Amino acid sequence: LMLIMVAPVLLALGSPLALVPGLKPVLERPVVAWLTAPAAAAVYYTVAVVGVHLTGIMDRAMTDPAVHTSEELAYLAAGYLLFQRCFGSWPGRWPLAGAGRMALLALITPVDTVVGVVLLQTGTVRGGLAADDHGHPRPDWALSAASDTAAAGTTMWIGGTGIMALLMLCVGLVWLHGRAPAQAAPSWTEEVRRSVHAQRTGSTSADLDDDDAALEAYNRWLAKIHERDG
Repeated sequence: LMLIMVAPVLLALGSPLALVPGLKPVLERPVVAWLTAPAAAAVYYTVAVVGVHLTGIMDRAMTDPAVHTSEELAYLAAGYLLFQRCFGSWPGRWPLAGAGRMALLALITPVDTVVGVVLLQTGTVRGGLAADDHGHPRPDWALSAASDTAAAGTTMWIGGTGIMALLMLCVGLVWLHGRAPAQAAPSWTEEVRRSVHAQRTGSTSADLDDDDAALEAYNRWLAKIHERDG
């Protein structure tokens, strides 16, 4: 739960993808855009949780360090791709508004709940629980393998649902109270700045933060001024 639901949220809050130079055009390519779409992120998350816990991968992960590390990386990557959509700034296609973020979290909430209930109800004991990573037998004071499996299923059911509910509450509060105020009309100084920018650069866009072409034209203009003054 920490690797797939908590750590990815903390990473997403920093929006590291938005800081990678030249990443936006890559994410907007058709194939990459579809592979990183919100629906794809939900599928990755589901596959990571279900594919590990309800298959033989969990047994391998408990005895093979390489598989165990791969399992942890899969959790972190799947969780990050999902929660980056809800808590970070996504530089590619398919940006989500408040309603879309709530819908995505609501769609994915049953995954941990269902897997936890299945583990709890079936009582299937994972083979690796009989010993630790080094093959040593479980100590006498430890829970039995069956009890350990039941405790894990309960934690995943209740803990996963609780964490997701808290995340949905946070997204809902931001959605309701974090709406940007209506933008006022540009001042006369801003209109003059845009007019001069268009005359000197030939660019009709004055938004240097989000328009790469306008920024490049502005930089070329500054370079000409620097060469003339030099």
